[in-house]
Amino acid sequence: IFVMTAMVVWFNGRDPEWADVKLAQAKYLLYRLAQFKAIVLERFNCEPAVVVAGDFNSTPGDK
Repeated sequence: IFVMTAMVVWFNGRDPEWADVKLAQAKYLLYRLAQFKAIVLERFNCEPAVVVAGDFNSTPGDK
């Protein structure tokens, strides 16, 4: 089992200027997770379960 935590950038609350930064950070987190899972699959021939948690500084209405 992989348990990952993340703190996505927060600058000025709901400032839409930073929405792209938060999105880029989340995409990079998932990209690196996929790389790590591929390494584990290759070396140990198993695909681990994943839990991603953190402070993403977003609400359902954010864009």
